[in-house]
Amino acid sequence: MQTIMIAAMAKNRIIGHKNQIPWKLKEDFQHFKQNTIGHPIIMGRNTFNSLKAPLPNREHIILTRYPIDGFLCFESMKEALDYCKIKDYEKAFLIGGAKVYEEGLNYSDTILLTQIEKEFNGDTKFPPFNKSNWKLIEMEKAYSEENDFYYTFNTFQKNND
Repeated sequence: MQTIMIAAMAKNRIIGHKNQIPWKLKEDFQHFKQNTIGHPIIMGRNTFNSLKAPLPNREHIILTRYPIDGFLCFESMKEALDYCKIKDYEKAFLIGGAKVYEEGLNYSDTILLTQIEKEFNGDTKFPPFNKSNWKLIEMEKAYSEENDFYYTFNTFQKNND
């Protein structure tokens, strides 16, 4: 099973502010939907709480010590990923927040990272990762006229050396 982290971060590594994404980039939302649809999404409780409603056609798995009625909850990343393997999922996506991403670096083989070439104010950052452990295998740069900034869809693959 592929374990994939998917995130968007600003130039200053910001990914969130007060449990919200500090920008509106419709191309990134489409990218997120296109990649995650039909696959389980694993998130922390704050990320789950930030959703206006459950995302359609994706099994939601929440990492929390306090169960949430109607949702699959696990206390650890390992338990959540073991569940996905038992269910024979082809892919599982880690969608945030910062603690999930930080721990996810140990479990993921791919990172889909949208890098926004602008700084934003925020209180949550994407964790630094050792680029020597990851290989950039795909990069697609674009410009958002609506937002007046460039952004890049990057795909990193973990080096298995």
